Amino acid sequence: FQLDVRWVATDFNRTQALAREPVQTQPDVIEVTSTPATAAIMRETQTIPVGFASVSDPVGAGFIQTLTRPGGLAPLLPANPDTAPVLRATVGR
Repeated sequence: FQLDVRWVATDFNRTQALAREPVQTQPDVIEVTSTPATAAIMRETQTIPVGFASVSDPVGAGFIQTLTRPGGLAPLLPANPDTAPVLRATVGR
């Protein structure tokens, strides 16, 4: 098990550059927080599963198809405990 962390902090101009680094290492999965970070990672890979949290509208942003059937490479990591049971039941399908 290896965990590599990238942190943009307040320099949002580095978001896309930092998104390229983990994709180049071809990890099994990439976990991200925030809409900008998720968008940057999703632009960089079409093959690595991406888990995300703290995204206000993942359907509207185009990261997943629906909350009940996310589809694609982006399983949702719930930031809202009220939706967690529904999401946990559907992410693995």
